[in-house]
Amino acid sequence: EYTTGCNVAILFMTDGARTTGPETDEVLGLINNSTQRLATLYGRDTKIFTFSLGAQADHLVTKEIACSTNGMWTPVDDIYGDLVGAMASYYKLFTLGLGDDTEFTAWVEPYEFF
Repeated sequence: EYTTGCNVAILFMTDGARTTGPETDEVLGLINNSTQRLATLYGRDTKIFTFSLGAQADHLVTKEIACSTNGMWTPVDDIYGDLVGAMASYYKLFTLGLGDDTEFTAWVEPYEFF
């Protein structure tokens, strides 16, 4: 495995609402405890990128999860949504701040599984 070890990302997607299991506050607490434990063990922050797929998908909880880890939330439309593009765009957050001036460019190749 080739990695710089700089960034940890989790990509989470849902096409619906939570129907069973813990309440939202408990889920957020579990996520925050887990990401803090990872930061303590490995010295890196974990960002969670969430994707709400379709009009019926939960937007509130998925947005809260992303915000609680300084990740990003993206709604993806049922018909016109570009899921591959949306999921590949998480790398944009990691390129922010790499350059010292506005002329800096970072090239990153997303990949797809077939």
